Amino acid sequence: GSNLQTRYRWTYGEDSTQPPVLEKTMDILQKPGDAAYFLPGEIHSTQGSTDEETVYVRVTSQDLDGAWRHRYHLGDNKTTVFRSATQPQTPV
Repeated sequence: GSNLQTRYRWTYGEDSTQPPVLEKTMDILQKPGDAAYFLPGEIHSTQGSTDEETVYVRVTSQDLDGAWRHRYHLGDNKTTVFRSATQPQTPV
């Protein structure tokens, strides 16, 4: 199936007391066989097809297991910091 990749950037208003806002800069519709890349630090989202099964192959430039990452919530302009995990996490 297809896959919609959306890229974002931070935009700053004239009022420096207000936080920046994420602004969509590009949508890329990937069809079967297409490839796309993201540079380290690029903010993006991925939405697989709702009609067909989508299979992803993700190649990264570093081991993301345990890497600190950010999840952005566009509706309220907030972020969640989390640690990636490909291994089951054991409670500490």
